[in-house]
Amino acid sequence: MKKKVTVQAVPANMINIIWDKCLPHIDVIIKTAPTEFCVDGIKERLLNADFLLVTVSDGADIIAVNILEISVYMTGLRVMTVLATATAVKKHRLHEWLQQLIDLTNALALDYNCTEMRAAAVRDGWFKVLKRLNYKKVFTSMRCDVKQQ
Repeated sequence: MKKKVTVQAVPANMINIIWDKCLPHIDVIIKTAPTEFCVDGIKERLLNADFLLVTVSDGADIIAVNILEISVYMTGLRVMTVLATATAVKKHRLHEWLQQLIDLTNALALDYNCTEMRAAAVRDGWFKVLKRLNYKKVFTSMRCDVKQQ
């Protein structure tokens, strides 16, 4: 019998307790965006509650992690952003938990007085998935290296 997938926010004081179970998924984030994220930096920000951790569990097994951040802009706009979603397992069952993640992110955004949610998408496939969940593409980031003179 298939176990129910659960999505839950992890308080900062519990990060050290579940860190080892999260690490394989955190490593996927690092491999995907090595210039933006590092293991120690993620952990430090989670412990300081600068980032929020949301896990996806199949019974006792964590099958995915999500890193959230609250940004406050000069205008006072408060935004809850899903910075990264990653899984190190082949059977991640995304279709079973993505809506739960969106619902929990929305609830957290309300708790933190945010009026908007955003999601960072590294791959174009995420744009299609998020569009079905009422996300709209508002910014497209591109990068280039600074030329040394």
